[in-house]
Amino acid sequence: MGSGFQNECALCVVVLRVMENYVNYNRLAVADFVNRQFCEMFDGDLKPTCEAFVHYAGPVIIQTLYNKEPSDKVCIALGLCKDKTCRIVKQKAEFYGVDIGAGPSVPSPWKWLYHWFVDHFGNGHLPAFDLDNDTYSDISTFRGYHWRGSDCNEMKGSVYPGRKSGSKLLDQDCNGIFGLDNRGRYYEDKFCAPYKRYGIAVIGDSAGAHFSIPEKWFNVTLMGKGTYKDLLPRLADELDMPEDSAYTGHRNTSYLSHSVYKYLRGWNLCNNNDFQNIAVNGASAGNSWGNIQALSRDAKEDYPLMMFLELIGNDVCKDSFSRMTTVEEFRRDVIKLLNYLDGRVCVEVCRCLRGAIW
Repeated sequence: MGSGFQNECALCVVVLRVMENYVNYNRLAVADFVNRQFCEMFDGDLKPTCEAFVHYAGPVIIQTLYNKEPSDKVCIALGLCKDKTCRIVKQKAEFYGVDIGAGPSVPSPWKWLYHWFVDHFGNGHLPAFDLDNDTYSDISTFRGYHWRGSDCNEMKGSVYPGRKSGSKLLDQDCNGIFGLDNRGRYYEDKFCAPYKRYGIAVIGDSAGAHFSIPEKWFNVTLMGKGTYKDLLPRLADELDMPEDSAYTGHRNTSYLSHSVYKYLRGWNLCNNNDFQNIAVNGASAGNSWGNIQALSRDAKEDYPLMMFLELIGNDVCKDSFSRMTTVEEFRRDVIKLLNYLDGRVCVEVCRCLRGAIW
């Protein structure tokens, strides 16, 4: 729970700083904003939680904003920051009002979400809702079809994107192409046989997952009613947008005209719906060994898979050289990942990559 409390503390400080900036920018009455306007930004499922939080913490928040108390001080008073010696906001407030003391014991508005999130996900990075346990889901978030192809039959574990074996009369690979034409020819053979079939998968970090936080969440000039209405679904996708990733992007948007998946699908429409995004925020060469276990592919039962291993900065973006991944450690960890893949999903590609690394 230590990390949970730290996350709650940081989130509390950020929320209060945003509130302070919003009030100052729009020149609002503090009490009116906290009691009447703030929770309108959470229009949707989170609004009742926000209202309950304001009910308990509103008086302290109003006093804090009015007296320009530092936000981490009030989060300590609310019991959301446990370490009284820690200060996230280093700069001092312009002036201090009366001491707010210990304050009320406020139930965390995020703790239920934190527990729910951990209980559903764990560290497996697999769909939270998967009735037939084939690692695919017909739910979009929680590592569902935003992250990997949609399951077209949640009651049959042998039907999933990328499956090669099975009856061609049925949509066993969930690409939407199945059955016979009027001459008795399978549509899969008619449209897919002349071209090679490939799925696409990426294992990596936040760049591969397309980590993205909406600017409107922190830019007071863009805030208003409903600003945070999509907070829950965004959290359910770990603040990532894999549907817009350069590897597995599959949405039709004006700013995402190309992705590896879109290219493969355009080359052969039978590759439709065959993608997996196993990228995880904060992934490095070392901890990707746990992440790669979420990859779902059978070299015998499924079509070949085009793999991308994308690790951009978490091995070297550290506060000291001693904490960085060494060249030897990186080579060892990457070779371990390639050995896991070799003979399972991409024999030729993995051998080529291994030779390049050596």
